[in-house]
Amino acid sequence: EVSSPSVLIAIKKTRNFTAPRNARKPVQPMVYLLRAYCFTARSIKHSNIRNDQDTASFGLTVSCTGMSKRTKAVAGPRPMWMQPLEVKILLCSDSTREAPATEPINVTLWQQGQVMSSDVGKATCIYSHMRKRDVTGRWEPFYLSPQWIKLYGEQGSSRHVGSLLIGFE
Repeated sequence: EVSSPSVLIAIKKTRNFTAPRNARKPVQPMVYLLRAYCFTARSIKHSNIRNDQDTASFGLTVSCTGMSKRTKAVAGPRPMWMQPLEVKILLCSDSTREAPATEPINVTLWQQGQVMSSDVGKATCIYSHMRKRDVTGRWEPFYLSPQWIKLYGEQGSSRHVGSLLIGFE
């Protein structure tokens, strides 16, 4: 579940027009690399799946902070991509020492058509682990732990339309 951002405002009534303001923190945008390891999908059931072909072709779109990448479409009722996607994203932080606030990652399963592709299901993933450097400046080891996530679509994105095995770094 994704919570909506909130804004805190302090209102003060004064007759003096030179009220002191708090100094704003400088926010630094930094480029990060999001890796999505796309493995396979299963149990794809959707009312809009085209049945005029022998086997449908499916692909994935991974997006975060307005940037996105797509896999190639793979045929089959249980497509296997076995493909990493690297998405360059821009995260903002007010400190260069602390990790920035992470943004939700949107994963969309789509079916390839002759003219255009249609979305089958979507999922929003929260991934907050950021790799860090140790005291010697070397990156900590990464352990890939893919998970099955549920994709939702149809009827206002409330119906389970399939599952996807994916891991993030």
